[in-house]
Amino acid sequence: LVGYAALHKEPVLVSDVSKDPRYIPIVADIRSELVVPLMVKDRCIGVFDLESPELDAFKKGDVEIMTLFASQAAVAIENAKLYESVKEHSRQLEILDQRRTQVMKLIAHEFREPVQRIDNAAQALTAHDPSSVSSMQGDILSGVERLSALISEIRNLSVAASQRFAVQREQIAVSQLIESIVRAFSRNAADRSIALTQAVTTDAVAVEADEDLLSLALSHLVSN
Repeated sequence: LVGYAALHKEPVLVSDVSKDPRYIPIVADIRSELVVPLMVKDRCIGVFDLESPELDAFKKGDVEIMTLFASQAAVAIENAKLYESVKEHSRQLEILDQRRTQVMKLIAHEFREPVQRIDNAAQALTAHDPSSVSSMQGDILSGVERLSALISEIRNLSVAASQRFAVQREQIAVSQLIESIVRAFSRNAADRSIALTQAVTTDAVAVEADEDLLSLALSHLVSN
């Protein structure tokens, strides 16, 4: 009877199951049965199965009441499934977002050190006599500054995407951080006829903070 109701998507009311060939005895002493499908649009997602040891225990009024109850229960079950599906989808998106942020931070970190070395080398070549800077050296310095600015933007984007995650505190050398930020913005400042300088004590000043968040804050301060 359960299979019939689910297949045909309609209630089944049997006053005497012993006279119905569709009935398969599983529980002893069952005499009457009412089966109502749980419908969501045109899909059957389950059934309510009521059994009684009494003959003719269920009436047409019971069918109407149980059909109404089944429709409400089906909607509730479907909404619960939808909620779990949305929740799982959100969890997967969050995992992908975390991985994207990790990749962005890795790219910025891996590029920052070699770019810094190139910049240091280029600065050393021009330190003694700035007037003797060749066109190639100027191109190198300009390219390094642009690349540094790009790396800074990538770091900023990764920080903005990861601000809802745990803050990573560590000891940071303030002078080195400020120096890198000034160097990254120096070309942009020069294009606007702005003299960008720094005045940092020679003492080894260090603070405990999230380097990416602090760098983002200082970058925004300089860019504004």
